[in-house]
Amino acid sequence: MATGLEYRLHPVSDVLAGTLTYPAGRIPDLLQAFVRFVAAAPDEMNVVGEVLPSDQGARFHMLVCHCGDPGQGNDLLKPLRALKPQEDKIRIASYLETQTTINPYAPAAHFQTDLVLPELSEAAIAATTSAANDAPPNTRAFIVPIYGAIPRVGVNETAFPLRQPCYELDIMGRWNSSTEKENAVQWVRALRDKFRTLARIPA
Repeated sequence: MATGLEYRLHPVSDVLAGTLTYPAGRIPDLLQAFVRFVAAAPDEMNVVGEVLPSDQGARFHMLVCHCGDPGQGNDLLKPLRALKPQEDKIRIASYLETQTTINPYAPAAHFQTDLVLPELSEAAIAATTSAANDAPPNTRAFIVPIYGAIPRVGVNETAFPLRQPCYELDIMGRWNSSTEKENAVQWVRALRDKFRTLARIPA
């Protein structure tokens, strides 16, 4: 049981941050590129992936924050920009401003679950792609890579046990009516069940 927390703060002023949104229909290739990017990313580069439904098909959306020299950050982003995002909203902004705009979701009724995958394997990518192509509105799969300094801490040194590179998968469905609720909950549970055999820690 944790009885206390100690934080070590680091000064941060401006960051290179924002989002990249890619055209529909490219989920497998984009997730594979995401995995390659994470494998080579330095500590200063933080990325999170998001798979979303749309009228045109499943889309891949990436949130980026680089806490370092902006020129180096833009150089690191070249492989992602070479994949021709439909929207590129990455810019230099204050860290405070970035934190206030990073989550676009307003409070809403939702059903959510979370698993940790040891890797974003071909099977995991295939499951995500299939689910996204069948997803009802207002659902999403949020992919948070755990890398950088996190795995360099010993597993017994803190109350947080995930000290190897892995991926947190956060699956959520929101709704505005009882019909939407049923579809959203069913979709989240179905994707969760597909991942249970691949997960490090079952939901």
